[in-house]
Formats: sequence, structure tokens, C-alpha cells
Amino acid sequence: MNNIVGMYTDAARIFAHCAATSERCANIKVAALAYKCVEVTHFRMLMLRPYPPPLPGDGCEPQNKKRRLDVVAEKTLKSASKLRKLVDAEEHVEAAMDATSKCHRALESAAKDNSSSAEELRSMTDAIEFSFYDVQGFVRLIRLALKNCTA
Repeated sequence: MNNIVGMYTDAARIFAHCAATSERCANIKVAALAYKCVEVTHFRMLMLRPYPPPLPGDGCEPQNKKRRLDVVAEKTLKSASKLRKLVDAEEHVEAAMDATSKCHRALESAAKDNSSSAEELRSMTDAIEFSFYDVQGFVRLIRLALKNCTA
């Protein structure tokens, strides 16, 4: 599981770099598609993360101090772990939403550009509006959109 999450993390960094570089080079269409890839990788990472169930109450008091301290320490560690996972999830959501915003701004900019054909814009829109659940379908649409943008 960690290898897959690491792969998506690396992919998100690469896509973000490609998006920023494409934007600097005024290749707005490719930047929009790369930002969509950033969004998808962060949402996929959220789907892969195991989130812990709520802590159950034990309902009975430990009989001695040492046991009571052990229970408190265990609950504290579990709570800290949950907090780290929630913060991690929040960071992925924030990164995905930021990428979504940049993607849509770039698409709007490409639509205003007179050099974009209707087919280029349609294939880009299809890729950008596609669900992140079907990665193979998404990759197929990204390839098609890139082919149309660079043809």
C-alpha cells in the first residue's frame, strides 16, 4: 500500500512540475491537463488511505494506576495517529482543489485563445470533466487531448 501511495505522491510532484513548466512556457493547454493529473493523483491517494475507525470506549475503569496510564498512553497514541491521518487527508484535499482551480483557469485561458480548435477544447474538456475513479479511462482521454493539442 505504501508503495502505491509513494507512486502517486511522486506522480503528483511530476505532474505539478510539468504543469508549472508548461504554464511558464505559455503552453496553457498542456498545463491544464497536467493540473488535472495533479488533482486526480491527490484524490486517488485519498481513496487509498486507510482511515482508522473511531476509538471504542472500554466501559470499565482499570483497577491500578499502571494499567490506567497504559490505557491513557495507548488512547493518546491512537488519537495522535488519527490526527496525523486527518491532517494528511486535508493536505491532499487542499492540493487537489488548488490543482482543480488552476486547471479550470488554464482551460478558460485556452478557450479564449484563438489558436485553440473546437476539437482541442472538446477533448480537453472531456479529460478535465472525467471522473478520477476510472484511471485507465482518464489516461486514455489525457492521451487523446494531448494528441489533439500538439497535432
